[in-house]
Amino acid sequence: MPSHSAKRIAVLTGAGGGIGQVLARRLLAEDYAVALIDKQRPDYEVGAAEEGNVLRMAADVTDGAALRDAARDVEAHFGGVHVLMVNAGIGPSGTVSQTGAALWDGVLDVNLTGAFNTMQAFLPAMRRSQGVRSVVLTSSVLATRGARNMAAYGASKAGAIGLMQCSAQEFAAEGITVNALAPGPVQTPLLDSLPGDALAELEKAVPMKRLGTPDDVASAAVFLAGPGATFITGQVLVIDGGLSGRAYWRDA
Repeated sequence: MPSHSAKRIAVLTGAGGGIGQVLARRLLAEDYAVALIDKQRPDYEVGAAEEGNVLRMAADVTDGAALRDAARDVEAHFGGVHVLMVNAGIGPSGTVSQTGAALWDGVLDVNLTGAFNTMQAFLPAMRRSQGVRSVVLTSSVLATRGARNMAAYGASKAGAIGLMQCSAQEFAAEGITVNALAPGPVQTPLLDSLPGDALAELEKAVPMKRLGTPDDVASAAVFLAGPGATFITGQVLVIDGGLSGRAYWRDA
């Protein structure tokens, strides 16, 4: 049995993105061994002491067979899976009127079908593992709050919440929790590319008067994955600085 088999094993998809890289760092800091998965093999640097606790893998979440192969490799390498962070996603904009079939299908394939494929591939290994086991999906506040130019994205993230809630019921009796994160505006390169004063105006709209950070999301994910959340399942944790709870029309 490998020396790292005593650690909890976490699998993270979308590991190459801004939030994914911070999640990876936080998991390692919390003494997990981690399998990092992205469409391209994640170029994630760690110190020599941590190298044995990191497995970097290339797999497209829209390819169920590739994910099943990845799940077999992770289980063979680490000896099990305790945490599955379903984080891969894309977020192109487009209204209902503007969104063509190719864009719609592409977003749903990654954000919703990709989440389903990931869970279906890795949950058998989780069921064979012992101890605290958790699935954490990355959804969005746009799953429950509309944005007129994010039709496919909002629909896909709402679907991910439905998938999470059904899965939570399916696996509760086995002690596997399934929850979702719903980040609001988080400062990533995607938000930094907003034109003009849009970013500053968005920051003003958040009651806490700042944008979220990838660390804010990672802190919530690590909590839901850990032993302090074993009686929490089927829930959505919103991370938006109070934005979705704000009654805009009363602020004046």
